[in-house]
Amino acid sequence: MADTKLSALNELAATPAVDDEIYIRDVSELAAAESKRITIANLMAAGLTFTEIITAVHNPVGAAGWEDWDLSAIVGAGSVYVEVVMKRPASGSGLIGSRNNGSGVVRNVPTISQGSTKTMLTQCDGSRIIEIYGAAVTDEFYITGYWS
Repeated sequence: MADTKLSALNELAATPAVDDEIYIRDVSELAAAESKRITIANLMAAGLTFTEIITAVHNPVGAAGWEDWDLSAIVGAGSVYVEVVMKRPASGSGLIGSRNNGSGVVRNVPTISQGSTKTMLTQCDGSRIIEIYGAAVTDEFYITGYWS
């Protein structure tokens, strides 16, 4: 499955096994070496605790550009990763995504159709800020949990 876009992968339909892997962008590395993978077991061994939440809808201020989303009033201090659910409520397709604050990585994926959703695990910085990308100001973003 080498060279497959994240957006082309099937969604996991069950609880992940401990040897399943997820993608992490290691910001301590140079751009050419920052894409890493981690097993669920190693993520759990890192001592992170998952807190499940659901936020009110957040819409981008502008369309088709990266913008900051301050999560400091939403997720707890010490949060490292957030689970971002993105939804295209209107008809049409376009890109949608989330990434680390200050990142230059183009981490947005195409939506298929009206009502389609995507979920991304995104690292937040010490100020609990991430960046989001919506093709339209009607795109919807939710935080459904965080690791701290």
